[in-house]
Amino acid sequence: EPLWRVHEAVFAVLSLESEPVDPRL
Repeated sequence: EPLWRVHEAVFAVLSLESEPVDPRL
């Protein structure tokens, strides 16, 4: 149900693999 949690996890993995360009993460 918590889609935001899933998105947060995906963004976290992407941040770990690649440098986060968006500071509003």
